[in-house]
Amino acid sequence: VQAVTDSLNVSIIGVLGNFLLAISELILLALLLVLLGVVYPSMAILTLLAFGSLAYITQSRIGKKTRERNSEYSKSAVASKTSLVDSLEVLSEIKVLGRSSFFIDKFGRDRALAANAYVESIWLGQVPKYVLEIGLVLSGILIFIFTQATSTAVEAISQIVVFLAVSGRLVPSILRLQSVA
Repeated sequence: VQAVTDSLNVSIIGVLGNFLLAISELILLALLLVLLGVVYPSMAILTLLAFGSLAYITQSRIGKKTRERNSEYSKSAVASKTSLVDSLEVLSEIKVLGRSSFFIDKFGRDRALAANAYVESIWLGQVPKYVLEIGLVLSGILIFIFTQATSTAVEAISQIVVFLAVSGRLVPSILRLQSVA
């Protein structure tokens, strides 16, 4: 049942859709960084280093845990569907032998494991968003302080506006890339 129904959706939407999404986000990130590099080269390098580092750290630390939870969810969901189908196939024997509590308990345990893994996966998926947003604010503050000290007020304001505009668009793209990976 799993192979015929859900796996087809996952293979088409999950693989092909995520591949196309990753390509489009990578192109957008490259264009934004190239444009920022044309206007303010040093800011482009700092932006790439700051957000690249944050994305790498969150992906390496949280990505592994998220993949483990997703795998656990898949195994538990398949196990619960299997126990349900198995119990329906031998329903008369279960009633005669009085074994319904065994199948009910097994189904309940598998569904509980699947639900917990799903919730943990969703929660872990939110952490990179907050890390990158905090990084955006801190980077903006640092660039503001640096530009105030090294240039005129008008140049400093223009640089911080450009940084916030580019970074405000980079963060969602990085998050979408991380969710695909």
